[in-house]
Amino acid sequence: MKSKKGFTLVELVVVIAIIAILAAIAIPIVASTTKSSIVSRAKTNANTIEYAFKEADAAVAGADNTIYIHASTNTIQISEVVAANKLERIIKPEHLFGTPYYPVICKSKVYFAADSNNDSKFDANDTTIDGTKLPDEAIALYDQTKGCAIDGNITTLNLSNRKN
Repeated sequence: MKSKKGFTLVELVVVIAIIAILAAIAIPIVASTTKSSIVSRAKTNANTIEYAFKEADAAVAGADNTIYIHASTNTIQISEVVAANKLERIIKPEHLFGTPYYPVICKSKVYFAADSNNDSKFDANDTTIDGTKLPDEAIALYDQTKGCAIDGNITTLNLSNRKN
């Protein structure tokens, strides 16, 4: 007597159909989870960057040279804040499904936003990584062409209502 080994064509088709159904269910869930983790990371990074710049602004207001040696002269540079707080890694753009979202600051709040209309400025025509509208006149903290943090005096970022 011969014994048959292997699967029949019907069994293989049923298994492939089950795998296809599971994949159709799992792929959107995985994509959604990926998106929410990137958005969550961007929001956390934005809060960290925001806190660092507010701390530097407070050092300028109090002329506290403890962390920033130029605080009393009101000339703390963006690069100095980035270096002092080890922000080099988190100030880089976040990529969400091929779209780069750059860190920008507006009225002392940091967002990750895309330059939706490619006009090289961040304003209300652009959206943040979580889909909200960006306020007008946001200042980019990352230089797209040079691939590094933008430098300059932090007072140009209008972090507080304090008169300089």
